[in-house]
Amino acid sequence: MTKVTVRQFSLIDLCGVKVQRYKAQTMKKNIRSIDRLIRFLLAAAIAILYFTNIISGTLAVVSGIIAIILAATAITGFCPVYYALGITTRKKSSQQ
Repeated sequence: MTKVTVRQFSLIDLCGVKVQRYKAQTMKKNIRSIDRLIRFLLAAAIAILYFTNIISGTLAVVSGIIAIILAATAITGFCPVYYALGITTRKKSSQQ
């Protein structure tokens, strides 16, 4: 068995199966400022609807989960769905 490090590992023989080399990747921002603002405003609107008892029950739970996801992606500037589809709304020169 080869040496394992925190950042990466090379080919490891586990029960006769070779595991390919792994490198940790960082999340790169893929959401533009206007997209982040829209996501945050939608999350805030859902929160207002919930706290004013306009939505309740299952709709409130599902909407709350969506609001949390929207807020999290707005705060981090990274959308996993965009990443999986290879989409970015940021300009090429401003990507980090």
